[in-house]
Amino acid sequence: MASQRLLSGVAGQSRQGRGLMGAALLGVLTTWGLVVSCGQEEHPPPAARPGSDAGGDGDGGLRLDATADTAPPPPDAAGLCGNDILPLKLERPNLYFVLDRSGSMEARLTGSGYSKYVNARSAIGDVLATIGHRVAYGAAVFPRFASRDACDPGDEVFATRAGDSVTYAVAGTLGPTLQSFNELLAQYSPNQGMTPTSRTLSALLPKLKALSGKTSVVLATDGAPNCNPDAACDASLCEANVAGANWDKGICAGIVNCCDGLHPPYGPKYCIDSDATLAAVAALAEANIKTYVIGLPNDGDPRVFSRLLSSLATVGGTARASGTPYYSAKDSDSLSSALREIAAGVAISCTVALTKAPPDWSKVNVYFDNGVVLGEPKDGWAKVNANTLELRGKSCELLKSGDVFQVQVVAGCTTILK
Repeated sequence: MASQRLLSGVAGQSRQGRGLMGAALLGVLTTWGLVVSCGQEEHPPPAARPGSDAGGDGDGGLRLDATADTAPPPPDAAGLCGNDILPLKLERPNLYFVLDRSGSMEARLTGSGYSKYVNARSAIGDVLATIGHRVAYGAAVFPRFASRDACDPGDEVFATRAGDSVTYAVAGTLGPTLQSFNELLAQYSPNQGMTPTSRTLSALLPKLKALSGKTSVVLATDGAPNCNPDAACDASLCEANVAGANWDKGICAGIVNCCDGLHPPYGPKYCIDSDATLAAVAALAEANIKTYVIGLPNDGDPRVFSRLLSSLATVGGTARASGTPYYSAKDSDSLSSALREIAAGVAISCTVALTKAPPDWSKVNVYFDNGVVLGEPKDGWAKVNANTLELRGKSCELLKSGDVFQVQVVAGCTTILK
């Protein structure tokens, strides 16, 4: 074991298609003497893994907990040094997806032969195949399914529940929970509905507040919210005018404001519903529920679209430090990267809490899968207190990248320092 080095053996667990940290991560892994193969990932619907009905390529996963039903293999079989695997404390956050299925989501996403909606549900499925075992997840779509009213608020299609065992991710297959999730989202497709974002988030609030544990919402939408019959706006914030739509006697342009109720078939419901949507996100924030915003390109005024989504991310407590405050997904790859970054941020912490203190911290080792993490404070791990350790530097980066299925803390052998 003394010959093992930081994260040795992890390279064998890496898979193609992991792009969260791109070239930066590749540089980190190269520094450690690891070789990782990276490639352009396709985005076929639905999300799939080897062994699933739909087929596809495996994609790896993240693991920072251990539970009774997914216990790590015996130390001898896994090649770990020590005979006392210390259980980790499990705090499973909730990841709740709110997915736009308005008519414009039927348009193809740049660089893909599939619609924005299909790309979104496929990318969500891919991300959950890698981190689903670390979270509980649920989903709603809007506008409401099986309704004649294009402005009906959305509704839940998958009740929040714990993800599948990590053993499915390790095997590169889909577990029953994720299979059910993918199948349900595939039943809904974009229609000629509008975008009742504020009404949907408000309707979901009681359900989200009732969930136990930390909850985060991921709102994926391609258009500015509307459908508020009580809204009022000038022509610059009227979607019919922004799009230059036709009304019964002309075009929504110039002095004509098609949202004033005098130019059928349009009216107040076509106003960009900024205030009510911001209020709905603020209500979630007041309930300690963060809202991550993913914006897909639309055919309207991108300035209006971007300004509002930026405000929603800011009010939702998830504004990004650089670039647009929200996640702008202009193609399949940026959509997948956005979802992966959000999910990893919600699901993974480099602070590892143990259910019991080890008898002797000088005889503790940390493993990423079968590779030992050196017990040094810069790029390995360090003790925080009697029941807690922290992964540092490059080790923390690797954990958050998705190249680690499982963290194991083992007592019994002298800590490997180099």
